[in-house]
Amino acid sequence: MLAASLQQEQQKQEEIADVLMEWLENVFHTLLYIHQIYPKYLFKKFKTRYLNQIVFICQSKLVLNYISELLLSIKPFILNNTLQNIYFNILNDDKIIYSYLIEFKFKTNDDSELNFNEIFLQLRNFIIQLYTLKLTYLENLSFNIQLKTKEININQNEWLVLIEGNKNFENKTILPLSSCHSSAFNIQLLQLKDL
Repeated sequence: MLAASLQQEQQKQEEIADVLMEWLENVFHTLLYIHQIYPKYLFKKFKTRYLNQIVFICQSKLVLNYISELLLSIKPFILNNTLQNIYFNILNDDKIIYSYLIEFKFKTNDDSELNFNEIFLQLRNFIIQLYTLKLTYLENLSFNIQLKTKEININQNEWLVLIEGNKNFENKTILPLSSCHSSAFNIQLLQLKDL
């Protein structure tokens, strides 16, 4: 009985992680698309598997590989609830001009049932809100993605840039963009801009 319960809990965590991986992939590609980091012709519309949402995905093999490998590196942190923050940074001449902070707060397991319909709806709305951002378009943009976790000793790889300590938010405007509150986690998206 206990083994079946543990297996069921592990399966639930895998499902949540898979949904969050798809969602993160959608967020990353959407940010690339709305900031026009790559030409529009490199993006194609796709319907997502879990969230059943149309998103623009960059078709550059380098970008697809980078994001795919990054997501594979992030998944273990989601499975063990140690992911704290992801920073999606937009750079111009190696200077960060926009930084999107995705904060994760995983909830401890209790006896409440997960409402996947509620989770899916909130995550879909999160992506939709990204398309409503008012942006200034610049040329020569690039991006990087940084990660902050609760774990201290982690092997970094070429796709995973870890942040140690707290990031300095002095001289930054912090704009709350969206949030998602579910029975399994809370996620908040903030846009950080220089004053």
